[in-house]
Amino acid sequence: MSDTTTTLSLDALAADARVRVGACSSLADLEALKVELFAALDRLTPAHAILASNTSSLSITEMAAATGRPAKVVGMHFFNPVHRMRLLEIVRALETDAETLAAVAIVGERM
Repeated sequence: MSDTTTTLSLDALAADARVRVGACSSLADLEALKVELFAALDRLTPAHAILASNTSSLSITEMAAATGRPAKVVGMHFFNPVHRMRLLEIVRALETDAETLAAVAIVGERM
């Protein structure tokens, strides 16, 4: 994971990268915030970037609909404690494509 970085700046996300995981609380009342975040990430990141959410209770399809790349939006739900439970649930949106699912599976295996 030496090539993994974190940031609180949306502008910092505009750099070329292949996968973005948006991590924030999964409380249902934050769904509008998460949709707004994915719309912003869609504007700021390269078109080839995959946008992933770690949420387990919000609609990945609704987040994908806020972007111009719904085929490149996916859920990556890590189980806790992450360092002990090597388990990743990959959640597809209605339009998530097979290439995106395969890519996040590889990312998950490398983590």
